[in-house]
Amino acid sequence: GWIALRFLDDPGSAQRHFVTMYEAVTYPISLARGAYWSARAAEALGDWAAAARWYHLAKRHPMTFYGQLAAAKLRSTPDIAATQAAITGHNAVDIRFSGPLAQATELMEEAKEDATVRQYFAALVRELTTAEDYLAATRFATRIGRPDLSLWAAKRAGRDGIFLLAQSYPVISLPEEIGQLSEIEPALIFAVTRQESAFDSGAISSAGARGLMQLMPGTARQVARKLDISYKPQWLIQDPAYNALLGSSLLSEHVAQFDGSYILALAAYNAGRHRVAEWRTRYGDPLAADTDIIDWLELIPFGETRNYVQRVLESLPFYRLQLGSSDKYFRLEEDLARGKQAKAYAPVPLPRPNKDS
Repeated sequence: GWIALRFLDDPGSAQRHFVTMYEAVTYPISLARGAYWSARAAEALGDWAAAARWYHLAKRHPMTFYGQLAAAKLRSTPDIAATQAAITGHNAVDIRFSGPLAQATELMEEAKEDATVRQYFAALVRELTTAEDYLAATRFATRIGRPDLSLWAAKRAGRDGIFLLAQSYPVISLPEEIGQLSEIEPALIFAVTRQESAFDSGAISSAGARGLMQLMPGTARQVARKLDISYKPQWLIQDPAYNALLGSSLLSEHVAQFDGSYILALAAYNAGRHRVAEWRTRYGDPLAADTDIIDWLELIPFGETRNYVQRVLESLPFYRLQLGSSDKYFRLEEDLARGKQAKAYAPVPLPRPNKDS
């Protein structure tokens, strides 16, 4: 659908593809994506009423990248308060998390049997339906030292239309030295950490990336050298503050290198600076005034990196809220435009039909 719309000049076919997608999916991320691009196709067809309807459908999912883009297009701000779950009690299913399966889960965690812990915890969460249920699940995961499973449960709640703000967007203490990194805001550090490790300080990826901000040992050594601090690879998982300092410094370096661009910095953090350089050569410079940022992002050939950038950016407003930012929380259009030359990206108001149409 996107190819038909943006490259084949066939909005009719594009809209059919997007509507089919929208009707076939259930997760908020996919619903918002399908609705947003259906709106874009309707605009291209000159059907402004249909475009507005589709944008409003996408806007119903403010926790998602395309839901926030739709809200910006409509010049409206998502109502965070309206999305938060009302907690009416705290003991509704706590008993579920003190029974035999919960006890077995805790024992497996003590034995470092990660795969079994995940399997058992998934079984505990499988039948949950209410905000109280999911809150109990996040408390249990936190109690056994698994912040990643707490976040997993909160995300699963979000798929069921239950929004637990604090549990979905956790914050931790950061080293004081990070305050000297003027290139990045703390909300960005937390959003990256959420996507990288789900706040599991002991996480080690299949590629060997380690700790909170998933640093490769070689890269971490280079960053430590630039900061003139000692380095030991085991510190990456043994010392969360150390990992956060190195990861934040690397992220700040990327943001500075790319003239403040969050899109390019995040793509580089995920896929490497050399690949970002290749993509700028192949697909054009997203910081140029005449380049459509959304198209450039969709052109990234690595699905993991496309998803990564979108998931981090959509988390930013909720971390700004958590951290008490005095600025407006939802400013995705501004975050997309960071570093862009001359003419910044901005949402285009819906065209209005003239009196003769």
